[in-house]
Amino acid sequence: MFNLLLLPLLLAQALAPAADELNEGKNALTSHDYAKAAEKFRAAVAGAEETGAQDSLMLEALRRLAAVSRLQDHPDEAEKALMRAAPIAARLHGDTSLELASLLSDLSGAKRAFSKPMEAILMLESALRMRELQPTEQLVDFVNDLLSAATLRIGMDETGAAKALLDRAVATCDKALPPESPQCLGSLDALAGLLRDQSEYSQAEPLYIRLLALRQAVFGRDSADLISTLDSLAYVQFGLKRYAEAQPVYERLLALWEASAGPDHPMVALTLDKMAEFFAAQERYSEAEPLVARAAAMRTKILIESLDRSGRIKMAESKPDEAADLYRRAVLIADESKLPEKAVDPLLRSYAKTLRSLDRGAEAEAIEQRIAAILSRRVEREGRREAPVASEKP
Repeated sequence: MFNLLLLPLLLAQALAPAADELNEGKNALTSHDYAKAAEKFRAAVAGAEETGAQDSLMLEALRRLAAVSRLQDHPDEAEKALMRAAPIAARLHGDTSLELASLLSDLSGAKRAFSKPMEAILMLESALRMRELQPTEQLVDFVNDLLSAATLRIGMDETGAAKALLDRAVATCDKALPPESPQCLGSLDALAGLLRDQSEYSQAEPLYIRLLALRQAVFGRDSADLISTLDSLAYVQFGLKRYAEAQPVYERLLALWEASAGPDHPMVALTLDKMAEFFAAQERYSEAEPLVARAAAMRTKILIESLDRSGRIKMAESKPDEAADLYRRAVLIADESKLPEKAVDPLLRSYAKTLRSLDRGAEAEAIEQRIAAILSRRVEREGRREAPVASEKP
């Protein structure tokens, strides 16, 4: 009798070290000390194995270890922990439980990290069947699993199966989740994108209109978060030849790119290309041509800046021959593009200096004469005299 009374106390004492390691791991995870958290969760698993601890402690330790392993980009350890946890979850909660479904969803993510799409899909399909048995529970997780499974099917070029999954996800969102929830926005976006890529523009358009309204409500009319939706909406309306509706969408897309990324960003140039193609399709060439010219000028400026930057690096590396070639190309492009003298002047100065370092005096002198002429014209325009260009002659 005495021993039976002591048994619970002795068991609690045996379990205490593993439980302490688990709690220390949680604290470390809260402090974002992932290395320490992983160490403590491993210790909790080992301690639970040694003492024959209760399944619930082992299950929590394994799931925590899997989570922190993913944060540390150790998918192999995460997969192993989840594989060990799955039978424990089935034993504790039942082989059709939501707890097991959640674990299988996590395990699917680990399988995706190892490029095992079929195994990942099988895990998700099992999880979905379990969730369907309790259709009013964990709807966010249900939609997430549908979206993940659809993404995998799209990657395997199984668009029919993917569309069926996304239709279910959107229907679940419409029925039971807030329309602006991330899961619903993600499902709508994926379904609209699938239809767009299949040239089903008439089906995709209302989804993008709905997405735009939702994102405007969540992020505001001037948010960069609207850019991808505006781009896709303009694309499908262009595909439907709904030019009157598409034009203000393109104009708004361009304005958002300029505001969020700057007027010289490469995505602005790409948007100008799209708009030029849009106008050209309507034979509105007088509107298309200046857009093409602006995009070309932006790309020319970026190329010249890149050549100039590369030239400075080559000079720092004591490779003046390569630097001179880069500056020569930059000046040629600037001249062909008829860039303003203000933009060409610094290139000429760098080129002349590089040529002098190579003892190519005649070439350097010709460049210096161009610089002097630019200075002279600037003085005439501005009505003041600047210091003459310094000669780099030895």
